[in-house]
Amino acid sequence: MTITLRATAPMAAVLAILFAVGCGARPVPIESDLGPRCAWRPMASPTTAILYDVCGRAADDIYATGKHSTLIHFDDKHWRAVPTPPGVKGVDLRVTCTANAVVVLDETAALLSADTWTLLPPRFRPIWGGLSSAWIETPDRIYFGTHQSGLLLFEHGRWRKAYAGDSGISSLAGTPSGQVVATSEPGIIMHFDGIRWIQVKTGTQDYYPSVWGRDDLGFYIVAVHGKVLHYDGKVLRTIFDISLPYSMVDVWGTAADNIYVVGKGIWHFDGATWTQVFPHDGIVFDSIWGSGPENIFAVGHNGRILRYTCRGS
Repeated sequence: MTITLRATAPMAAVLAILFAVGCGARPVPIESDLGPRCAWRPMASPTTAILYDVCGRAADDIYATGKHSTLIHFDDKHWRAVPTPPGVKGVDLRVTCTANAVVVLDETAALLSADTWTLLPPRFRPIWGGLSSAWIETPDRIYFGTHQSGLLLFEHGRWRKAYAGDSGISSLAGTPSGQVVATSEPGIIMHFDGIRWIQVKTGTQDYYPSVWGRDDLGFYIVAVHGKVLHYDGKVLRTIFDISLPYSMVDVWGTAADNIYVVGKGIWHFDGATWTQVFPHDGIVFDSIWGSGPENIFAVGHNGRILRYTCRGS
């Protein structure tokens, strides 16, 4: 009588290990022993301050900023505290990045281009309340949101109003083609299409703490109480609304089926379904950014830093 054993994937792995041990080789851990291939993992942080923003020019050139003038840098191995750029004033630093430039801002702003920090000259009229956000179209053309002085444009060494109005800007994002979206007072979203500014009809009084966009994806906008909107330049629609008792505060992604939002926990959108991929455990996340789909960072309160990576990538 002949007996045939059909080896399932787990059994095949076990048989392979037993065979290897029988031949004198050291056993190789099974996949389940190593944990999931891709996962969010905590990182050693050089600070306990609240971290408001994270972004970078490359996987080995990443910055995070926060309370108490905190500025830290990641070189793909370690996070380290670095000096605040000379002349930058303020205690609640923010940062924004492109592939070739970094801007650190609060009451004033400094531009990192190549390896040199340059303090931007002060505006002729005071920027009441300081700067709130920025978008770098090019190192010579940078949009700045302010807390009480509207939206400004710093271009070729000079400041000017980007559009009329002094409402505070809560978030700001743009694309290489010159599209810019800014969120202002409750219910207000402004869009610059490269020629003129228009006000997007929202029909609500929601507050929008963050916006992120790309030319091929449109703009994703975080609203209060667990709501996420998508704006394609013409139509604004809700893509996530589960009436959470708290708000998400930042959004970032790499594709229409790979969008993340953070706040009390981390949520992921695969193009059809939202899934909470990291639970709320008492620590709030304020910002998320990645150099690619398998190298993502989330930062927040108590100096907390999480990194999403995949083995073998």
